[in-house]
Amino acid sequence: MAVAFPASYNLSRSTRISDDLNTTSDIMDDGTEHVRVLGAKDYSVIDARLEYLTASQMTTIVSFLRTNRAEEITWTIDGIDYIGRVVGNVARSMVGNLYNVDFRYRARVDA
Repeated sequence: MAVAFPASYNLSRSTRISDDLNTTSDIMDDGTEHVRVLGAKDYSVIDARLEYLTASQMTTIVSFLRTNRAEEITWTIDGIDYIGRVVGNVARSMVGNLYNVDFRYRARVDA
């Protein structure tokens, strides 16, 4: 059962979204490249950034990400419904007395 990403948090407009075409390449003995499709689904890798959070907001979102680190998370971004997982580290930084939280979300479009 997937959990929903908290609705009150908005991505920074500088957030990068990349298409992961779910392929890998092997170099053969003769030097040619052999490309394999690893699965039928395409994924997006979203380098998420939540900016200018209060200490309470930062604590809440970091707690959500830790608690649900092994769960599928649904998240609507710019009108597109995604379902995926947080992969890698969750990073925090400060801007004055506010916080930024950065993490990577790898997801597929939930059709």
